[in-house]
Amino acid sequence: MSTPGAADRDRVRTPRTARGRNKIPPTKVITMGDTGVGKTRIIACYAGDEHLEPGPTIGVEALGKSIRLGSGQVLRTQLWDTAGQERYRAITRAHFRRVHCATLVYDITRYRTLVNAQQWLDELREETSDAVILLVGNKLDVAEDGKRQVSTAQGVAFAKENQLYGARGQVMFTELSALDPQAVHQAFEMLFADFVDRQAGVTPVAGGQGGAKGVELKSTAAAEKKFGCCNA
Repeated sequence: MSTPGAADRDRVRTPRTARGRNKIPPTKVITMGDTGVGKTRIIACYAGDEHLEPGPTIGVEALGKSIRLGSGQVLRTQLWDTAGQERYRAITRAHFRRVHCATLVYDITRYRTLVNAQQWLDELREETSDAVILLVGNKLDVAEDGKRQVSTAQGVAFAKENQLYGARGQVMFTELSALDPQAVHQAFEMLFADFVDRQAGVTPVAGGQGGAKGVELKSTAAAEKKFGCCNA
């Protein structure tokens, strides 16, 4: 995995607002999780979204994209796709530094990927303390065929136990299928909306109490109160 050079970084600049002031810095977004959870497919799906404006490709494992927000502002991002294999762990971890936003992805049909998400999260927090983090349960399309091993309640419990709350108190968690462009777009919209809130000075609220509306969570009939494998 290559790192963007100085020349590449210089090309990713913050757009000026109507008042001529830089308000939103270039945003480094990293997607992390075990191999096979669908990280690359999620990024590929989002990169093809009609709301994205073409931008330069940075390195081998990153894409530079400009996203127009509902307010009309343009958020310039670096979307990093990290390797999930253990042999690339040290290289992946090096890219956790100076991260602004992160999607922590697990496979809802493989319980072990949620267990391992704890290590990914711990390693990220050792490198940065203020990144906006969204927990993403992927492969909802496969789970509908009866292959689900992680309930929605377990994903919510993991997010709450690890204090994954947005600036307005919303739980930073969603489930989706990487094959559903609308769901993928909503997930990144949730992530970036919280990032912009924090840049605007909204103080993060702990405990999940707040007025912001995040991505709607789907209920699971077999939702369990305790964190554990639902197919045990």
